[in-house]
Amino acid sequence: MDEEWKIVDEILTRRQALSTRGPLIAVRSPSVHPTKPIPTIETTTPIHFAVHFLAHGAPVKLQTLEVCGKAWGFQRCFTDKLKPCLKAHTNILDVPNLEIPTGKYVIEIRVADEKGQETVAYYKVAVAEAPKPSE
Repeated sequence: MDEEWKIVDEILTRRQALSTRGPLIAVRSPSVHPTKPIPTIETTTPIHFAVHFLAHGAPVKLQTLEVCGKAWGFQRCFTDKLKPCLKAHTNILDVPNLEIPTGKYVIEIRVADEKGQETVAYYKVAVAEAPKPSE
């Protein structure tokens, strides 16, 4: 495991990789590797980004959704860009062709239910540029 990821694992393990008091968060695409303690996504850009939010005790309150990328002291939230792709009737965020920055960072997905119980999920993300098709 590379040194950068060791630091991320240590920091996030202290915070807990996944807080599950609220809705369940299931990333459906891209595929997630169940690395411990923080799951990892290795992909190229653009991606098909699909996340399912499942009720866990109370209905999901999608208005509370936040999706942010974090890397070495910087944070960029792109919730506003993603919210138009939310399908409220199925509780699915489905973005078929999402351009994301290349590099290594952490994605934080945060959502609450109608009782105010919040879930926060972290994913280590390694993004490479997709190979260009030959002309």
